[in-house]
Amino acid sequence: MHTCSHTDCKLPGVIKLEILQKPLWEKDEDRFKWFCEAHAEQTEAGLDKAEGYAKRVEIIPAVGMGATAGYGSDSYPYTVIKISANGKTLVVQADNHKPAPGFDYYSNQVYTYTPNPEGETKTFTLRDNGRWVLKGESKKGGLRLGLGHRRYYQDPSF
Repeated sequence: MHTCSHTDCKLPGVIKLEILQKPLWEKDEDRFKWFCEAHAEQTEAGLDKAEGYAKRVEIIPAVGMGATAGYGSDSYPYTVIKISANGKTLVVQADNHKPAPGFDYYSNQVYTYTPNPEGETKTFTLRDNGRWVLKGESKKGGLRLGLGHRRYYQDPSF
């Protein structure tokens, strides 16, 4: 188990970021750091895109972790509520979402998220291509799940 790399954070490190900044050093092993979910997002958002970026290279599922499932161009937020013993099956539950300050449906869809104990649950399995896909659906066309972030988005063009 890893610990979050953020100063004074004692939470488990569940997201491994590769942080690349100019100038790039190919052999700089310090570019890989583990973060809790909140500090991974904070680190990614805090980088000046002209000077560097962070890439998620590994995510260890954890109960309580945020997740996003997508249907076409729309996205829906979930929380991981159960992980199988072998780590290859996840149960997620739909989150509540409400517009946050600055929200605009056409240009700035920002939301706050809260767990919904009554929310719909879905089961995803880890496939041999490394993707989480809804149980019972094909790995090529099935509903996919992204871990480590929550996002609700409705495509305004439909």
